[in-house]
Amino acid sequence: MKAPLPSLLFAASLGLVGTADATLVEYTDSARFLAAIKADYYLENFQSLVPNTTPASLAFGSTNGYSYTASATGGTLYVVPVIGGSIALSTSSAHSTLQLDFTGAPVTALGGLFFSTDVFNNPLISRIELAFSDGSTWALTNAALTSFIGFTSSVAITSLDITAPADGCAVTYCFTTLDDFYVGEFAQVPVPATALLLAVGLLGLGSRGGRARRRAT
Repeated sequence: MKAPLPSLLFAASLGLVGTADATLVEYTDSARFLAAIKADYYLENFQSLVPNTTPASLAFGSTNGYSYTASATGGTLYVVPVIGGSIALSTSSAHSTLQLDFTGAPVTALGGLFFSTDVFNNPLISRIELAFSDGSTWALTNAALTSFIGFTSSVAITSLDITAPADGCAVTYCFTTLDDFYVGEFAQVPVPATALLLAVGLLGLGSRGGRARRRAT
């Protein structure tokens, strides 16, 4: 079992937290992120998954050598239809952690849409916390459906934990959700001026109705 996640707002203001000597750079613009990574990245949009199912775990890839497994703490995964037929990967239990373990080629760049959903599959505005394999942590205080965030790293990332904690959610129960997830390799190009080192991003909101599902415990 992984250790409890600390408060990330404070951690983000200090930069990297942990024992590894790594440099992690954040991108809040997908075009700038893609310009900073090699072209043979793997993008998973989860559209091949069956909505409203609860697999114990899933394996993705290998695509261009990249692969990873997904699981959830305290329950199963949940495949959620979010908006207009779009499919995303979530958890069956509220506030549980979505765990990704990278099993293929070394990953030094990752990014995607990190947000939360309610029991009716409505996207929410909430805090999302990330914990990287090297001990680094990060938080987005107002994560929404459109909240793209990407990172490049000076060391390989072997795992990523994603959590929508109860104290960062405006409703009683929210569920960690991920969509349009990129993994790849940092291209070692100069960092764009607008890329922020572990800054807290503030992005827009999104909301749509959906079907009730999942358990709220």
